[in-house]
Amino acid sequence: MLVAAGASGGFGALGGVLGALVGAVVAAALTTRRVVLATDRGLVLLEYGRFGGVKPTKVIARLPQGTAIGTLSGTWARTDLAGERLWVHKKWHEDAAVPAGRLG
Repeated sequence: MLVAAGASGGFGALGGVLGALVGAVVAAALTTRRVVLATDRGLVLLEYGRFGGVKPTKVIARLPQGTAIGTLSGTWARTDLAGERLWVHKKWHEDAAVPAGRLG
């Protein structure tokens, strides 16, 4: 009997692609997106929808100017802001570390 490599279960590469797609949809369904907007008056924590959409759906908190976001390190840095646990990706660490008064 001859069995082709990668064809177990009859799906092969298609099964891997479908599995990745299902994983991405499940991850998106379980994740809420938050954005911290820095203004000249302080910080605003906004909620965005779970799927797509580029408009904020809710203002979660307005924080005074000078509110610290926290020490960020690693690929996904954990911080707490306004009672919300946030995970900040490394590509945004420099933006999150802007001191108050240096916006714009």
